[in-house]
Amino acid sequence: MRVFIGIKASRRLQKNVINWQKKHADLPVRWIKDKNLHMTLVPPWYEDDVAKAARKLNAVQFKKHTITFDRVEVNFKHKVIWIGKPGEHVTIARFKDAKPLKGIQFKKILWKETADTITLFRSRLGPKEANYYEIVKKVVR
Repeated sequence: MRVFIGIKASRRLQKNVINWQKKHADLPVRWIKDKNLHMTLVPPWYEDDVAKAARKLNAVQFKKHTITFDRVEVNFKHKVIWIGKPGEHVTIARFKDAKPLKGIQFKKILWKETADTITLFRSRLGPKEANYYEIVKKVVR
């Protein structure tokens, strides 16, 4: 199975993103559903042994901290719109055609998220989108 380690977006952050998506519903993008919003810490890999994957989760060195999302950016290389900055971001939309998004600038945002739990997710790739399922969580201090 395809798994990765990440931080699931809180309900508050999900609501902020969904409200932002609604305000920009005219953009030619595929919006990421609220249940799938997350920040990736360890990129996906294939693993048949869930216990082995859980050990990898326990090995991740991560401290509780506050993440500030202060911008919405179009990343043309990866064909995504994300909140945050490279290395600490949440993808909120994907697109195929970049032309309609060229030169677009979004208003600043100011959303804060307390990162206090990391999660081992299962990733199921579908024809239109991926879905992510929580396998195990680790609370950090």
